[in-house]
Amino acid sequence: MSDFDAGLFKPICTALIEAFASEGHHLGRSNAHEVLAAALGFWTYSLVRQHATPLATRLVHRYERREELPRHWAHLTKRIEVILGVSTWAAQALVPIVHRIVLDSGLAVDTHSLIFESEHLSTRDSILKAIDDVDFAPTKATVAMRRGLLPYPTRTSLEERLHDVAPQYAREFGKRTAYLWLKPSTQIRALTPAVEDSYSVLNNTARTSLGLNFTIVIPDKDFRGKPHFTLLSPTMSFDEAHPDGWRVNLIMKFVVTDAQQQASGEPKLEDLIGKSVADLPEVKVCPRCLTLHMHPELGHHCTASVNAIGITNAIERLRASGATGATTDQLSAAMVAAGHVETDLATLEQFLGRHARALRLRRYGGVWVFTKTQAPSDSLFEQRFEGLNI
Repeated sequence: MSDFDAGLFKPICTALIEAFASEGHHLGRSNAHEVLAAALGFWTYSLVRQHATPLATRLVHRYERREELPRHWAHLTKRIEVILGVSTWAAQALVPIVHRIVLDSGLAVDTHSLIFESEHLSTRDSILKAIDDVDFAPTKATVAMRRGLLPYPTRTSLEERLHDVAPQYAREFGKRTAYLWLKPSTQIRALTPAVEDSYSVLNNTARTSLGLNFTIVIPDKDFRGKPHFTLLSPTMSFDEAHPDGWRVNLIMKFVVTDAQQQASGEPKLEDLIGKSVADLPEVKVCPRCLTLHMHPELGHHCTASVNAIGITNAIERLRASGATGATTDQLSAAMVAAGHVETDLATLEQFLGRHARALRLRRYGGVWVFTKTQAPSDSLFEQRFEGLNI
């Protein structure tokens, strides 16, 4: 199990000690740890350590702050009463001070690590139970999972998450040089979708969003040749109709420049990463099976029975003959005619359904219609994934 990062507690405990002193209350270092643990929902600081609770800095940007009642008010009040030996009224006066300091620090339990890292599986429910305030409706998807309102995702490994992102990613960015930033900082607003964790109910329908805890960074240039970074942060939502329940439904895209960051008072991207973007692990799309993998850490050796290159070649042959679409049988026959190995029809059908966007296909009835090489919404100044024969 990973070690607990006590370092994130230190500056906040110092701020608590100073704030309590200004209110006439002495708060030692050990008691400051207890107060901060209570603000996060835990009964004692020792439990935070015992569970090796993953922590993260989740800064809330000033224009994103939502007016809602602080969580764990009653619990924190009781703990301050016991720790300081003060009355309920005195403790209640200190609670808003604690909440303000914790909110400004951005300290939070890293709920994404609880979901996506197997080392936290044995303590996941205990930690989520601690941060859940049962006096409130849940606003986090992870807390809703612990309450049984949502199932836990089953595809949680990095390899599985990249695999699930691939169908949306491949068409637009499949040929781009791209890098993977795991657990990105939220000091830049454009990175916050990667760690989105939200849940709400409207008209008896649950609305959920859970970031995949990574951002894909693409060094880029605009049409004037000026450099910028394209940031892609995938999120998933719960869909009862989907076989796995959870599905990747959106890739949030932002463009940032160093000048832009400086003007808005936010750090430069590479300063936050702590190294050059090019030093991050590279991610690539396999031209045969269209999976997205991290290179070389997730070494990919393609053994797929379906060859996307063969499908692309078959589509081009059919286009050249004047066809605007084809059935799965016809695509299979065209692949064989182009010199590719015959593919099982059921396997080919499943592959076409999963990667229709990347292959520029659209299903109408039993026919796969060939879409335009360049979609109408594509920017004139952005390089796109033009074909898969690479």
